[in-house]
Amino acid sequence: DVDSYQTRQFPATAIMQSISDPLVRDRCFTQGSDWFSFAVLAFQLLIGIHPYKGKHSTIKGLENRMNAGISVFDRGVRLPKAIGDIESIPANYLQWFREVFEGGMRTIPPDRFSARRERRVQTRVRDSAKGLIFKLLEELPERYIGSWQCNGQRLSASSQSIWKGGNVLEGTGEGFEGIVFDDHERAYRVNRIAGELGFAMIGSELTLRWIGAVSSLSVGEGCVYVHSLHHVFELRIVGEVPMVASAVVTNVLRHATQLFSGVVLQKLLGTVYVSLLTEPGKSYQIALPEVSELMVVDAKLRSRVLVVSGYRGSSLCRLVFRFSTDFASYDLRVDEDIDIATVNFAVLDSGVCVMAVGDEVLELFSECPSSARVDRLHKTGVSLDMELSSRASELVVSCENRLMKLTMA
Repeated sequence: DVDSYQTRQFPATAIMQSISDPLVRDRCFTQGSDWFSFAVLAFQLLIGIHPYKGKHSTIKGLENRMNAGISVFDRGVRLPKAIGDIESIPANYLQWFREVFEGGMRTIPPDRFSARRERRVQTRVRDSAKGLIFKLLEELPERYIGSWQCNGQRLSASSQSIWKGGNVLEGTGEGFEGIVFDDHERAYRVNRIAGELGFAMIGSELTLRWIGAVSSLSVGEGCVYVHSLHHVFELRIVGEVPMVASAVVTNVLRHATQLFSGVVLQKLLGTVYVSLLTEPGKSYQIALPEVSELMVVDAKLRSRVLVVSGYRGSSLCRLVFRFSTDFASYDLRVDEDIDIATVNFAVLDSGVCVMAVGDEVLELFSECPSSARVDRLHKTGVSLDMELSSRASELVVSCENRLMKLTMA
């Protein structure tokens, strides 16, 4: 929707006042003034407010504020609490906005979100032959699939049944994907059948449906993430009378998007952008150009650690990202010529990350970007077909029909 086009023979004659460059005189629009208009619209999309809105003690009115160059970055401007966090804008765009709105600069914006600081980490690897002690936590008569917990209530699933404390509650059913809890701590099994998604309350006849095309899904903490056509949705069950509530996490290109456990990868104009699904109702969108050259095979986010594996040419490599607490920066470790593409790791509440990097080989390192130490344990007894996970500060591993806790010998 535009007000006026301009050609070589016919100049533009109209523009909305809210996006009109105050430096333009006699409607002599330029490429620079177009970038000013773009900046205004982009800022509104990112933050939810016009860059010259908010309240100033002496200068009133949008046009007067624009002419005076008094934007939201001015210390004398009071902003409504409902807007987005201005500091969440990538740093290079934030600087560009400041220079456009207050410095009179009229230049092309940055070509990518390169705001986030990336630091290649130089690790100090210590090899150790320390063994691990396996303690049996749970043994089922069928193949163990996983366990889910809500406020002390823990349910487990085997290939055929759902269990609680050694007792069978019901079958998993066709197309079983996992278990979620609603905001009243009631449990539901999630089943996908012929592209439809169903939520069946465990121990009840109640079944809820979510109607939509399901390309892929991931069961998260208390919700289900679904890639459906041009969107990734977060699905949660809410209310005393339960219903499925859906919210768009991010808009995506249908055929350029991959949904993995805790993370959405999307390739746009040659750069990979990720949505980190950190918790229900919250995600972070970040450009990770380091992933752009990979043909991604697997990826997983746990806490503040993202691990991506893929092929660079014929070589299989692994990228380990560790983000700061506000996800504004990260460091990166690249493991070249690895043997397995499967991403298998867990992060404990203590901040220790344990990752399987080979048959009976584990790496232990901190989730904090400032730490360079990596401990590599050999002959651990943890084979490649065992899946690592965490229960608070405990490291657990599933193998065939058993769930076991691991501790250092």
